[in-house]
Amino acid sequence: MPSSDEHNVERTSQRVRDLINSFKGSSGISWNDWHGYVLEITNLETFTEFKHFPDSGKWTKLISSEAIGKRRNIGWWQDLELISKKIIQNFSEKSYLPEKSKNNNGPFKPHPNDKEQVHYIVFPCQDTMLASFFEDSYVSNSIDVQFHHCVNWAEGLPQLFDRDTNVVIVHNFSTAIAYNSLKPKAPLLFWPFFHFKGYGLFIKKESVKSFCAKNGIPVTSFMELEENERIKFLESISILVEQKTDFEWALKTFVEKVGGIFSNVHIINWNTNSAKAEFIKGQKYAAYCTNPIHIVDILASANKDDFELIPLQNKLNHKNFNGLICSAEYYSQHPEVIDELIDKWFAHTGSFLKKLRKINNPSFSEDKSAISFTISNLQSFLKEHTKSDISEDQVGKVYDEDNNHFYSDLLSAFKEFYGKALNNSAFVQNYIEIAKIQLGSNQKSEEEVKNVLFSIKQRMDEIYNNR
Repeated sequence: MPSSDEHNVERTSQRVRDLINSFKGSSGISWNDWHGYVLEITNLETFTEFKHFPDSGKWTKLISSEAIGKRRNIGWWQDLELISKKIIQNFSEKSYLPEKSKNNNGPFKPHPNDKEQVHYIVFPCQDTMLASFFEDSYVSNSIDVQFHHCVNWAEGLPQLFDRDTNVVIVHNFSTAIAYNSLKPKAPLLFWPFFHFKGYGLFIKKESVKSFCAKNGIPVTSFMELEENERIKFLESISILVEQKTDFEWALKTFVEKVGGIFSNVHIINWNTNSAKAEFIKGQKYAAYCTNPIHIVDILASANKDDFELIPLQNKLNHKNFNGLICSAEYYSQHPEVIDELIDKWFAHTGSFLKKLRKINNPSFSEDKSAISFTISNLQSFLKEHTKSDISEDQVGKVYDEDNNHFYSDLLSAFKEFYGKALNNSAFVQNYIEIAKIQLGSNQKSEEEVKNVLFSIKQRMDEIYNNR
């Protein structure tokens, strides 16, 4: 039987492990990054034991091995807990900004020439990243577009608008609502580009079989379970999902639609792109809520038969519109900049879809190299930014109409979103609920969030009528 001291070390070390693993999963940082953050903290403060701690490769073994962890005393683990909390606090305050663009005058460096500089934030998904894929086409005589890839969906963006107005983001409408709720006196605008509907939940078949065997249930798949059995199963497993996102909302809605209580489900917060490897490699996590690129990737893998895919869209009844978010102040000062960015988006995505469908057509017989856009380029781009192993043959499936609907022009998108979607009470309620999830602990009342939603609509209707 372990002694009291051993028990305390075990309990404290496990708490610290969970803290570090959760942070690494949600932020997407590497062990090398973690080691660097530890050294940064310990060089400033008196944690002398950590200043000469082994290189980053040893962190993996320490955090993953209870046997190695027990070699450290409880004071060591308590110090590491303090360091970890400082790292997480510092990360949430500053590390969402690319290192090369930090400076003492604000998050972005001033441009040396007379071009109007605009900072374009994109996220690691197959759709919101498309502007960055066409980065070379954004060269202009009048504006200088600087693209920045943000690893995590939830962290940091409110501060960007606090410090600079020359920032634009491609994200969902609920993001605009949530951030505008935090700063109602600094209104935002939302220009719709496409709507997303490719939510999916992977469940390990072995987990279902084990659950059924323990409970004497004569089926082998989740969809064959009775409603009460599905609820019981979902409440018995750990599910990977990136919190403060529309994916958390999609999972919550699904759980509630099958009769469950979301607060009873064990959720593990993990960055969407990093979570795939964690899900596949072992039995610790039985389910994973994710996006089309990882769905296509897993379904094409050698162990695809180990997983059951539950498409969530039919349970959601929702069109999650994404588009360009900018401050009303910036648009009033530089409407020509926003207009140019909007024009480039529709020109490039329209061209992209035509060429993608042409190349993926079985009857296509031309040399792919004769076309400026190539599947190979996009495949490399997606693999680099989303941590997927997607092949060239799978790229077309990622952009299937079942996952995204890209509008051909702003007028069509405007009419569909502001003219139809926001006149659908169920959609409006969904946008409010997603925004409240994205707000996290910064909660606003439903009425406050709803008022922000319709204030954005009112501003955009005025712009549309004056265009």
